Amino acid sequence: MFDLSVSPEKASRWIDIGMPIALGLALVVFLVLGIILAYHWKRYSAAPLMSWKFIALYYIIGGALLLMMLGAYLTFTL
Repeated sequence: MFDLSVSPEKASRWIDIGMPIALGLALVVFLVLGIILAYHWKRYSAAPLMSWKFIALYYIIGGALLLMMLGAYLTFTL
């Protein structure tokens, strides 16, 4: 019914265009959520010990995901 096959050239072009956009959007979302979370914790004074654990977890997991996306992008483009 539908031909979903993609040529390697077309797939490479989509990766070249789409991966930087996806990486940029993920970085923006990561930073905006970090700012919102920091504001929320300061404004509503969450428990300091618990909030630092969440902050650390957020940045470790988010940073790891961004690094994995960057690694995937570099793997496909180099």
